Amino acid sequence: MEFVCERNRPVIDLIHIKQNVIQGFAVQPLVNKSFADSVYFRWSVEQGDTWQVVSEQESFVPTSDCVGKRLKVEAVPVSTTETGELDIGRRVALELAEGVQAAPDLSVFKDRWRHVANTNKDGERDNFLRVMSYNLLADGTPAQRAGEYDYCESGAMEISYRKQLLTWELIQYDADVICLQEVTPHAYKTYMEPVMRQTGWTGVFCNKNFNAQMACAVFFKTSKYDLYMEENVDLHSEWQALKDARSHSVSSLVSDTLRLELDRANTVAQIVALTPKNDQESPFFVVNTHLMGSPTARLGRVIQVAAVMRRLRIAMTDCGLFDAPTVFSGDFNASPDEPVHQLLSTGRFSRKHKVWAETQSLFAEAENRNSNKKQTQEGVDVNTEIVFHRGASTAQRTYIDRRLDKGGAVVDFIYFSRNHFKLQNEHFPDFAPSDLFADTSIPSRRFGSDHVAIVQDLVWSNRSEAA
Repeated sequence: MEFVCERNRPVIDLIHIKQNVIQGFAVQPLVNKSFADSVYFRWSVEQGDTWQVVSEQESFVPTSDCVGKRLKVEAVPVSTTETGELDIGRRVALELAEGVQAAPDLSVFKDRWRHVANTNKDGERDNFLRVMSYNLLADGTPAQRAGEYDYCESGAMEISYRKQLLTWELIQYDADVICLQEVTPHAYKTYMEPVMRQTGWTGVFCNKNFNAQMACAVFFKTSKYDLYMEENVDLHSEWQALKDARSHSVSSLVSDTLRLELDRANTVAQIVALTPKNDQESPFFVVNTHLMGSPTARLGRVIQVAAVMRRLRIAMTDCGLFDAPTVFSGDFNASPDEPVHQLLSTGRFSRKHKVWAETQSLFAEAENRNSNKKQTQEGVDVNTEIVFHRGASTAQRTYIDRRLDKGGAVVDFIYFSRNHFKLQNEHFPDFAPSDLFADTSIPSRRFGSDHVAIVQDLVWSNRSEAA
């Protein structure tokens, strides 16, 4: 008896586009395939009764010539046989029902894009590291479900629109390293990552608490860096380990209320080490985090940063990269005067700092503590061994909320190790308040988040030592 084994042919099961197609914003098809190693794409623009081929990339950015015209995308599944031959499956085409929409007015970014153009000329970009940090406002947060963003104009809060606007903005900044917080996982996997990959960036992704619909991500330029290592730090687990060590003084000194808030926190940090592809710079570390947001958790944020720094030192030791250059950025949920900044900028946090006593006494009455019990006024010394410098100060609010005094707060920061980097003289231009509040507040059709991106250009302090 003889048997003939036939390989399943590659096939496209589904192709669709879940976004309004807008001039200047990448269109990314969603494709489900079976038995295929890869998919070849072809994009065409409607020209009367015919179609004109305009691209063979996975995603396509419509130009002004495409406005009002329909697009068609074709997908061909391909697999490789055991003999190395290509097995090409059936072509599947999708014609969009509506034409390309005109781009929104994005002139509010003109000063920033002028700055990018000026620093990209004459090879100047080879002399510094551009770092960007941006809280993207995840989709479907409790605040959104509670109606706190009902002031937004129609369609501005839809993730199908915001993911396009935000990804477009990321690309325009042309940063070497991009640190993102509040990333919507589905939007990242189906749109942001493939578009950024095609445009020249590699992404590293981490879900909050590894099981949430709010994530962090780091992108880096594929042409300039290789990924040396990555580690995701679950700050909830770090706190649980600290609390389980019953003899540890930190866990025994915080209030019951703060302890409960730390128990509930699902924050994470990413530790990424990158190796430059040239010979001028050494491997360096990038830390990206989104700290707990409770206004009463000032000490909690110190504890979380101390935990991240401990894991960073372990990662450096494991990699044999002692005292490596480091960038530490993210949404700290902490104004510039909070104690967490003292820890980062000095490498130390004193047991005599008032926040220890403040934290212990803040909820004493609510927790029905014995009034005759003497309160501990001192905490413990915390040392991180790395001293950071904070990026250029700015009057720009990084979190915009029309209900707050001054319309927002400064809570997003980029820190860098003092021994390895120094600041470029110029910083990115701020947005005018009239732009941020032109549509009542942000998010809007021009701003995809309730935060604004912060960008910092860093120069290696000593290129010969860093090489």
